[in-house]
Amino acid sequence: MDKIKLQVENVAHEYLSEIPDTWQKEDYLKILEEFGFADADALPDKELAEMTLMAITDEEPNQAAENLMGLYLADDLNEGQMSQIASDMQLDKIFEEYPEIRLHHRLFSINQLLRKAYNGKFPDGQAVKITFTLTDTEGTFTSPDDITSEVILKALEKAMPDNSIVKRLYPDQLEGKKELADADAIVWQRKVTQSSDKYGVEIVSSDYWLGDILDHPSYEAEIQLFKAGEEDDD
Repeated sequence: MDKIKLQVENVAHEYLSEIPDTWQKEDYLKILEEFGFADADALPDKELAEMTLMAITDEEPNQAAENLMGLYLADDLNEGQMSQIASDMQLDKIFEEYPEIRLHHRLFSINQLLRKAYNGKFPDGQAVKITFTLTDTEGTFTSPDDITSEVILKALEKAMPDNSIVKRLYPDQLEGKKELADADAIVWQRKVTQSSDKYGVEIVSSDYWLGDILDHPSYEAEIQLFKAGEEDDD
């Protein structure tokens, strides 16, 4: 497959202590029920959030962490793993260190909720929001859905410093020699809008993965998408 030529403009970033809209009303109600508080449906959203934090702190931090993981990560972790993580996450940034990268997003959100509830007892974390405009100069893409996490990371490669962890861990994947299977685990959220051949892109990732991104006014990116069956085994 030929390389795709893209024009990348106005790369900018900002840091977030929490990801907006992570916790919705249905989440608060689910958490309250898990912690033994029912019939909170009629509460205004702000009071619901405050009551959720109070309910969490009725438990010891370890137990509260296990309860939240039981609600949101039961399909991914067994009880022993949740117990160990609940203990470790009070000391370490498990949302950056856990071997299963696809769990980092949810672990980050749980950690930040616990940190807020327990007034800083859990380590602080940061997410990063990155925005930029991408121009498809050759008309390769037809819709915002074509601007996948793989495309985004490869388009941003020039804005990553040479010692970027993404560049260090995924050199062959960024070049298209191997599949970038972790792309959706690195890009936690993405929003793409289209106007003709221009795409407005907004992503949220971890400070760990993309926090060192460099703002940049404009550059040309040539990216190679991975195609199954063309993997380089060398």
